Amino acid sequence: MFSNLKEAGMKWASSPQAMKLMTNPNVQKALMKALQLPGEVRNAVQERTKAFAEYADLATRGDIQTFQRTMRDLEREIGRLKRDLDAERAKVATMSTAAAAPTAAPPAETEAPKKTKIAIKKKSDA
Repeated sequence: MFSNLKEAGMKWASSPQAMKLMTNPNVQKALMKALQLPGEVRNAVQERTKAFAEYADLATRGDIQTFQRTMRDLEREIGRLKRDLDAERAKVATMSTAAAAPTAAPPAETEAPKKTKIAIKKKSDA
């Protein structure tokens, strides 16, 4: 059915009457307005919807997208902070196990410290 309608439209568009009609400036303006009408209607509906959403304190598509973006950013930040916390906990755990491990005793001194002998000369009687 669509193909039949398409063929009839193409046949009419190539007819001399259609050519004469299409050269009329008023018809051209009307066709341009008809082509622009869906976009204008869509914009008007979006503007009124947005105005009503603000009036009724409803979330708009833009609000939801902003919220989703913020949530993704916060989830990434939480993941990063968890990784940092786990790394710090691991660092503290290795430090505490190293501190709890018995340390090697200092080497025992095999020799007693050398004492310095001070020679005192006696005064001879003169």
